[in-house]
Amino acid sequence: MTCVSSLREELLLLNTVSVFHQFNDGHQIVLVGAGRWFLPSIGLVLDDINWTVISSSSTNSEYKSVVRNHYKLEVASVAQDQAQEQRTILGLVGNRMRIITQAMQDLLLRQGERAAKRSQDNIEE
Repeated sequence: MTCVSSLREELLLLNTVSVFHQFNDGHQIVLVGAGRWFLPSIGLVLDDINWTVISSSSTNSEYKSVVRNHYKLEVASVAQDQAQEQRTILGLVGNRMRIITQAMQDLLLRQGERAAKRSQDNIEE
């Protein structure tokens, strides 16, 4: 999947291009993504890498799976006199990605709770 988007924050326009791939390896699912963020007004370019591994839980029988996520955001290039803008944008992007990761975690937990309830309902019938 390829994603192209824009984010407006006050007077700043931040463009991003992202590519995601999913790999199924029998016992686990691996989602890998890479993105490039552009802030043309100050010449800032950020690169990010994201991977998520969903695998069966081998240590806790209460949970059917474990989700591990890693996210890395780094500056690829920036003009020398733009340090304050760089900090602002890194904070903005980092916070946005934290919100997205939290939303993904909440969604997975809700789906797991619903699946567990359905399973329990089937056992009781």
